[in-house]
Amino acid sequence: MLKAFFKDGKINFVLVLIYIVLIVLFAFRPLSDNNEGLYADIALNMVKTSNFLIPHLDGVVYLEQPPLLYWLSALSLKLFGISEFSARVPVILSGVLLIVFSYLFSKKIFNKFFATFVSLVLVSQICFDTSVSMLMFDMVLTLFFSLAMFSFYMGYKYSDKYYRLFYVFLAVAIFTKGLVAFVLSCLILVPFIVIKKIKLKDLHLLFGVLTFAILSIWFVAVSIKVPSFFYYYFINNQVLRFFGHMYPNDTITGPIYFYVIRLLVCGFPWSVLLFYGIYKIFKMKLYKDDFYLYILLWFFAIFIFFSLSSGKANYYLLPAIFPIAFFATYTIMNEKLNLFYYILFFAGLALFIGSILVKLHYIMFINNTYVEKLPLILLSFIIFVLYFIAFYKKKYLVESIALSNIVVMLSIFLYFSLNVNDFTSKYASLWLKETMKPNTVFIQYRPFWRTSSSVFYLGKDSLLLDDFDDGDLFYGMTLLKNKNEKFIKKSDLNLLLEKHNITIISQKKNIVDYLNKQRFNYRLKRFGNKLVILIDKS
Repeated sequence: MLKAFFKDGKINFVLVLIYIVLIVLFAFRPLSDNNEGLYADIALNMVKTSNFLIPHLDGVVYLEQPPLLYWLSALSLKLFGISEFSARVPVILSGVLLIVFSYLFSKKIFNKFFATFVSLVLVSQICFDTSVSMLMFDMVLTLFFSLAMFSFYMGYKYSDKYYRLFYVFLAVAIFTKGLVAFVLSCLILVPFIVIKKIKLKDLHLLFGVLTFAILSIWFVAVSIKVPSFFYYYFINNQVLRFFGHMYPNDTITGPIYFYVIRLLVCGFPWSVLLFYGIYKIFKMKLYKDDFYLYILLWFFAIFIFFSLSSGKANYYLLPAIFPIAFFATYTIMNEKLNLFYYILFFAGLALFIGSILVKLHYIMFINNTYVEKLPLILLSFIIFVLYFIAFYKKKYLVESIALSNIVVMLSIFLYFSLNVNDFTSKYASLWLKETMKPNTVFIQYRPFWRTSSSVFYLGKDSLLLDDFDDGDLFYGMTLLKNKNEKFIKKSDLNLLLEKHNITIISQKKNIVDYLNKQRFNYRLKRFGNKLVILIDKS
């Protein structure tokens, strides 16, 4: 019975369900500062003001991305109440739907057994697990972009009616994160259309034009309302971002091989199966097959595009997650896996030995105090045992990787929980909410994104102290008639204290040095790396 449970793929369904349950549970954790804090505040602002046309962040116009994620998150906050989980529901739902449709698409092209492996490989990738419960655009983008790619191939292979679905899903993907979805689809589909000599009259281009015309309504409406939007969004934020000339430039840069390393390390051990699968497909000239060619174009178009882009981020490759899962599954289903069992064994052994060396301080990290809080030896030992069982039995490769990545997921959540006040401003904000006197002005001391979730939890906008060039609020600042209403200098604090109490939240310790130098009478409380300062006007 147990052998049949493994043999017919039922274990894969069970593991997928375990991942989904963990993803949902992890979504109840506090909102992280930086992106999650930003987007949750925008959605909450929409709920409060009913202004769904132009997003506002901390009271300032914010037009860095289209509004679909904010709309969905605002709807969720309205339906389920104000909470972290409610804000994240659209992203979680996108991840779950991506698993479901990846399964259905794979089942249509291959079979049910193959599809269960694709679903399990997809859901057990660490990049997926760390993104699916984060309030960010990329999982929603990945869902609709993948649905667009599925629909186009279904239109090519089965019925041209699917091309209409392709345009709808692509339009929604564009409305999620901008022109990048359109550019990537062109890089994938133009070569495929040319190679396969697909007739343009079969592609329902007129329907596509009408679909994109409907999509453009929001962009036109905002451009009328905010005339500078067109240059800021399409030129500065889309084109110049790619070349590294966006202003202000708050992107992370990296070398051209950035994603090779990220795939190998962050995607391990699936990445070994991925690269080997691609190698075998080229060696056996399977790219001559329509589907293999399509998936290869899908993966390499995204991989090359973002490798050439000036801005880098681990989650940028998420739209390629289905091809990654497919290539790994191809290796599992078609190749002898003995070599991979040895790789797994030695990787687990290296991880276990490494964790011991970390505990003995022979290996040091930048934030070693964070890492030392984790039961590293225990966690790495569990992973090693799982890998060893697979190596010893020469079975259960996929299951052992999936289970070990559950341990990795739990480690990441534990890491966050043990250092929670360094990643979120929730508890600092809740303490402030109870402590602040009436008539208190809330101030964030630079940089804004380091304490961005405080605005969501306090439910009130802030003044920004010495943060005139903040990347997130820069464009909105240029639209203000009186910048001093939002951005203040340290010299303005005395003037504010004549009429208001003041509270300041920051990660920067030099604000305390300034207050001491100017002989301010204040109260200070620490929450991890956050400083919360209360100054009474008396």
